Amino acid sequence: MISAARRQNAIRMDRSEKTVKLLSYCLLILALVVTLFPMLNLVAKSISGQRYVAAGKITIIPHDISFGAYRYVLTASRFWLAMKNTLFVTIMGTLISVAVCTLAGYALSKQRLPGRRWLMLMFMFAMLFSGGMIPTYLLIKELGLLNSLWSMILPGAFSTYNMLLLKNYFEGLPAEIEESAHIDGANYVQIFLRIALPLATPVLATITLFCIVSGWNAYFSAKLYITKQELLTLQAYLAGIIFESADPTGSFQLSANNASGLAKQSVVDATVVCTMLPVVVFYPFLQRFLVSGMVLGSVKG
Repeated sequence: MISAARRQNAIRMDRSEKTVKLLSYCLLILALVVTLFPMLNLVAKSISGQRYVAAGKITIIPHDISFGAYRYVLTASRFWLAMKNTLFVTIMGTLISVAVCTLAGYALSKQRLPGRRWLMLMFMFAMLFSGGMIPTYLLIKELGLLNSLWSMILPGAFSTYNMLLLKNYFEGLPAEIEESAHIDGANYVQIFLRIALPLATPVLATITLFCIVSGWNAYFSAKLYITKQELLTLQAYLAGIIFESADPTGSFQLSANNASGLAKQSVVDATVVCTMLPVVVFYPFLQRFLVSGMVLGSVKG
């Protein structure tokens, strides 16, 4: 009787597990559809003919396929200028931010650091309470950084959240590793560069991804500190095209070059696709570090 009861319980548990798995797969498929539909709609409209796009007949299946919108976007000098500005902001911002956060996180992970507790309190206070938009703008103005790409890099170069991830990870490293390195004659710089950094690769990859996405998607700071058209980033350039194309006065006009048979919406959607494509291509290379890096860096409080 006992074995029969256990068998029935096992059958019930097996059924419940199958039900949970089925519901999970259904929810995942629904989430996938909801996520992919807007992107597929963008791509379909960007490669569809003018009359189909203008008539609003495009969902996720393109009609009268043409890549003229992409030719138009990729031959626009302003697009490549915005791309260059965005690459500069993203690369320099990522390098500076990762370097500063890594150095601060490693230093604060040492219990013997003088004033460590007060430094942590100041960092936490700065993370929770900012100076505000207007004081920050006035500071950037006084520093002479208005209409400079550095105004999009330096104010956000330090992230307390990223620093805490690194600090917690460094604190979790066995102290014996550093002690043995000291015995072998290594100094603090050598220990940091040759031991701590290689071991922190998952967390470094995680915050690097955060910085890349943040720099690539930077929009508000560009609108706030940049007024020169030649310094606009991709997101500001894209926002200008989207808002101008939606303007009832029709301020967004296609130039005669390569514009034959193109709908405004196709050009806008092609610009959106070209803007997000680099991140979509780059993301999978760092994705495997994302979850492990956040978990490893969040073990301690």
